[in-house]
Amino acid sequence: METTKKIKELSFLSIVIFYLSLVFFSAEGTQNYLAWVYYLDLANSFGITAGYAERVDTYPPFSHLILKLFYNFFSLLGLEVFSIIKISMIFFLYTSSLIIYFYSKSLKIAIFFIFSYVVCTLGSIDLDIFYGLFLILSFIALKKEKIILFSIFYCISILIKWQPIILAPFLMIYIAEVNIKSFSIKSFIDAFKSLNFQNLLKSFLVVLIFVLICFVTYGFLPIVKSFYVSLNHNYLSGNALNFNWFITWLLQLVEGRSYEGRILFTKIYSHYPNYVYLGTVIFFLIYFSILLIFSFKKRRNIEDLYFFCALAFFAVFIFNKGAHSNHLFGATLLFILLFIENRKWIFHAITTVMISNANIIMFYGINGSGKRLGVINNSFDLTLILTILNVFYFLYLLYLVRVTIIKKN
Repeated sequence: METTKKIKELSFLSIVIFYLSLVFFSAEGTQNYLAWVYYLDLANSFGITAGYAERVDTYPPFSHLILKLFYNFFSLLGLEVFSIIKISMIFFLYTSSLIIYFYSKSLKIAIFFIFSYVVCTLGSIDLDIFYGLFLILSFIALKKEKIILFSIFYCISILIKWQPIILAPFLMIYIAEVNIKSFSIKSFIDAFKSLNFQNLLKSFLVVLIFVLICFVTYGFLPIVKSFYVSLNHNYLSGNALNFNWFITWLLQLVEGRSYEGRILFTKIYSHYPNYVYLGTVIFFLIYFSILLIFSFKKRRNIEDLYFFCALAFFAVFIFNKGAHSNHLFGATLLFILLFIENRKWIFHAITTVMISNANIIMFYGINGSGKRLGVINNSFDLTLILTILNVFYFLYLLYLVRVTIIKKN
């Protein structure tokens, strides 16, 4: 009986993916698609490793590697680059939804997961789903206390896209079972003595192996330069409806610039005032504050880890400079995992998914090449309202740290 039910549910899940793939297969994607094509051209011309070194970009080497592997296989069937990239997106979205289905034991959640990412994956053709799959696997492994497997999947996710590295301190605190009771020397000494060094050693060895393999294979400089470039975006907000988008609007007002009511992303130049870095300062203050709170929690479970990691991703999106419209992906993923763990988080999962998709659709439509939305009579940009709502929603999430999380202590 149970097997028959699973077969029916998996069949329905497959049908959903199939029809959505047909609907979105011709979606052209954002300008990022041209970057993926260029990555493949370099890999085909110079090889996988030398091709990666030819263009120092914000993406780590495994994103290029995955695209190249799909190209090598499907090009034998005579498929064009566009179709191959789309197939890779479908594969990762479908595989991720299967993992979510078996992890949650819920068809509804798996369907919700698919619709949460169909726009950014099949419409915009962003590579976030690549790292998302391995991040899901890493957290599932961590929940089952399989530290080596967790570390392997987590390293792979970082080497696809640098964003998950922001979670490293939280994950380290969790696996090391840090237990700091107070701000005292004795408490810190006791906490150090009680650390789970076995878990730390396992993770460290896995990370070391990945680092050595990547440096030997791709070279030290290309990878380090890629990480450096990812940290040094020279613009406030890359069409992300966040605090820096509001600052961008203020700059346009102060400088008397007008784009028919539209707000356009602004690069940071040396003559700009220091307040353009206000968002980044706020981000670091919030990030280290929630990290400190997490480290001082007396009772810490996987639900806490999901929530604080989601906050870290969300903080990057809302306050740090250089955030893009699709950079809320990690936060939505963590809230979905949190919802699977505890159904009370359904509102936050749905809200975060809505914010993420609204941001993408507002600028690129559902197919990645749509017309910019939200400008009324060439005089007012509705993205400003969404920006304010997004910032206040994040502040509400910070409030939840106190009213729902700390009380467990």
